[in-house]
Amino acid sequence: SMCCGKCRNVCSSCVEECDWQCEHEGSCSLVCGAPCNRFPCNKRCNKFLRCGHQCPSVCGEHCPSEEFCIQCCSDSVRDEIVDMIEFKSYGEHDIDSDPIIFLKCGHFYPISTLDGHMELLKAYEVDTNGNFKDLKPLASGLDASKPKACPNCRSIVSSVKRYGRLISFYRLRSLEMKHMIRFNIEIQKYSQVFEDTDDAGKLEKVVDKIVRLENDLKMGPMMKVYEACAGQDVDVKPPPVDSLIKLKMLYAMYAGKLVRESRDNWYGKASKAYDEAIRLADASDSRKSGSQLRINYSKLMLTWLANSDVKPKVISL
Repeated sequence: SMCCGKCRNVCSSCVEECDWQCEHEGSCSLVCGAPCNRFPCNKRCNKFLRCGHQCPSVCGEHCPSEEFCIQCCSDSVRDEIVDMIEFKSYGEHDIDSDPIIFLKCGHFYPISTLDGHMELLKAYEVDTNGNFKDLKPLASGLDASKPKACPNCRSIVSSVKRYGRLISFYRLRSLEMKHMIRFNIEIQKYSQVFEDTDDAGKLEKVVDKIVRLENDLKMGPMMKVYEACAGQDVDVKPPPVDSLIKLKMLYAMYAGKLVRESRDNWYGKASKAYDEAIRLADASDSRKSGSQLRINYSKLMLTWLANSDVKPKVISL
């Protein structure tokens, strides 16, 4: 379905039921926005075009118009080179053993050509006979891969169900990157507000926004799809630890600025945020962040605690 949001906002992934199904491999049980969890089918589509001839595409894909019927098509369509390995034309190609994928841009290729071009084996494991046998984890295997384009016109390949596992992952990864860019912009903005104001009312409003921002960070596009799929067969990376550390440090700094005495609520909130951020920094071996957090926390304690109470707490850090 079409996203109705503005370009500057992070799109919401589609959580409607995935419609990729066929009689040989069954259906995908996940939502539309998730990387599909069924195997591709290699059989030729058994449906018929409006001209009455069998569809030349692969089972499970949308059938093309009759202008691509192998019996009825024009000479220019029949002479189109579709096999990028043997350079065979559409008319020469055996579509029964190697059906055709028709792209939105108007170009078309056999599955043997496009499977290699799309790096399909990065998404599925195959046996010695080339049959699909298992799903591969995507988060690690496709980190360095980019969305694939048509070999002819370089239009991005989309809306091909056979490659839905790959296409959906690339789309989710792009949304996650946009989500993190927006998050970093918000962090910079609130950091500047911290430097510019001492007004308690403004500070408290920003603290509320930081709490919401932390929830937004944890509930990124991938996590929303994960929850929509009830956690099945969806790889989700946790939020970047350095981003969580920055957020908790910022919260602690704001709470520290609102402290009026050592026993008030803001001191407790600042201490808790520093403790959590220090644990995250230590667990991720972020020494620079851990050192800065300890310095800031020590300054807070020196300001509001008795000297006799500060020393053991600082040592424990």
